[in-house]
Amino acid sequence: TGKFEPYVDGQWVPMVHGIQDGFHVWAAFRVGLPGATDSKVLLDAKGRSYLKCGLAASSFEDKAYAYPDADLVGTYTNAKKDKPGLTVAFSEKEVALYCGQWIVVAVEVREPGSNVWGRAERILRVFDLANEPGKF
Repeated sequence: TGKFEPYVDGQWVPMVHGIQDGFHVWAAFRVGLPGATDSKVLLDAKGRSYLKCGLAASSFEDKAYAYPDADLVGTYTNAKKDKPGLTVAFSEKEVALYCGQWIVVAVEVREPGSNVWGRAERILRVFDLANEPGKF
């Protein structure tokens, strides 16, 4: 939709099949930037996913543009209609390794030049769009 839509712990999240025969989940962020007034800001950003205590996926991006969030004054988000967040790509291309599994998705963000990172994470369950829960 182009709007920031936060995940909640326990939510089912679709794995998106990418153009390079892999798959990923989207991880958008919303961040407060006190005093910021720019229409676009460039932030250091990284998305990761963990499964069974190991790294299962990470974002291609190390930076992300964020735009003022119309739904919450004073905040910025990287959620856009054409790219709903960071692309957190799974390391293995075999969808069955992850389908139905509980994963931790974490996003870290900071202003360039700062040494202070913000971090949020959610525990999510992933599914393949071809086998959406309730449609088996």
